[in-house]
Amino acid sequence: MTNPRAESAVAYPGPEPGLSLRENRRYPRATLRAIVDLEDDLSSISGIAENISEGGVFVATYRRYRPGDPLRLRIQLDGEEPLEIRCRVAWVRTESGTIGTKPTGVGLQFLHVDEAARRRIRTIVQSGGKDTLALFNEAPE
Repeated sequence: MTNPRAESAVAYPGPEPGLSLRENRRYPRATLRAIVDLEDDLSSISGIAENISEGGVFVATYRRYRPGDPLRLRIQLDGEEPLEIRCRVAWVRTESGTIGTKPTGVGLQFLHVDEAARRRIRTIVQSGGKDTLALFNEAPE
């Protein structure tokens, strides 16, 4: 049996009518800036994760995807081995909307996260997020 909430996440890119985005979220979310790789069956690109929860991640990218597209996400969170997570595009933010200054990109819904990966994500969320891009910009001592 399929999850009707998961199905509606693909069909509707925003919160349910009458609810704010915060009220519609199942998991707490934290700000995160980390380089990620997204792969589909034909190609691989890099993007920047801007926030994360146990249920998914927003990735800023100019690559065009459609809701429902399956992807493989590779993300370095905490200095340990990168996580590799199967996901699907839940919603798309394009340049042509009335979003304002928010970046273009995709909201990804995690399809399967093992318990060890879930604990690592939960730790990041509970700590309030992390800017892993700073690791790439630090000058050597």
